[in-house]
Amino acid sequence: IWVRAQGAHALRRVAVFSVSGQEVAAVSAYGADQAEVSLAGLPAGTYVLRVWADTGVATHSFTKQ
Repeated sequence: IWVRAQGAHALRRVAVFSVSGQEVAAVSAYGADQAEVSLAGLPAGTYVLRVWADTGVATHSFTKQ
């Protein structure tokens, strides 16, 4: 999954969590404007994407088919 910062903001970290709260994938993206987190090997289901940037933290849920 690709994550891209909007405007002149920089990413810090991107992580994927299971619905039970376990971190299942992550990448450090300190200062980058985009990052890729691999979902390979994760079973189909609902996950939570958390993105840390220099402006704060954003959380989104998504479903892998």
